[in-house]
Amino acid sequence: MFKAVLCLIIIISSGALGLLKSQAFSQRIRELNDIRSMVRQLNTEINYRKDPLITTFRRIAEQNSNISSKLLTECASHMTSYKEFGQCWNASLEEVCADTSLKKEDKAILAELGAQLGKSSVEGQGDMFRLTEEKLLHQINLAVKEKDSKGKMFGGLGFSLGIVVSVLLI
Repeated sequence: MFKAVLCLIIIISSGALGLLKSQAFSQRIRELNDIRSMVRQLNTEINYRKDPLITTFRRIAEQNSNISSKLLTECASHMTSYKEFGQCWNASLEEVCADTSLKKEDKAILAELGAQLGKSSVEGQGDMFRLTEEKLLHQINLAVKEKDSKGKMFGGLGFSLGIVVSVLLI
């Protein structure tokens, strides 16, 4: 009886760990979609309102409570200390993205966005936003494929490992 309960606990625990690992793939997709939505909002705000970046960042950040709002809020707070914008953006990016599921390539797209933001005309920035959005869409498609393949693998692997350990215990 004790072995059966122990085996059941092992199977459930290892399966849960596998499912937890597979959730990281879904989390990355959500984060990339949040960032893509932020890029769209930034493009619209900059094209039509033409407010200073700090005002635009705060307005967009107030509308959401996700990774992009954290990034914009952090950047706006750094901008109040009169740092150069690129430094503010990169510092915010490092702080906010440290505990996310974003990959190095995703962060590079955001770093490139920060490097170009505010350095050209409104039309030039619109082109830059469209390019960034295309790159993010590509990353989202890759993340979905990765989730479909590796996510299922980790979920199945967790339960399978639990079953193997349980069989070895019996």
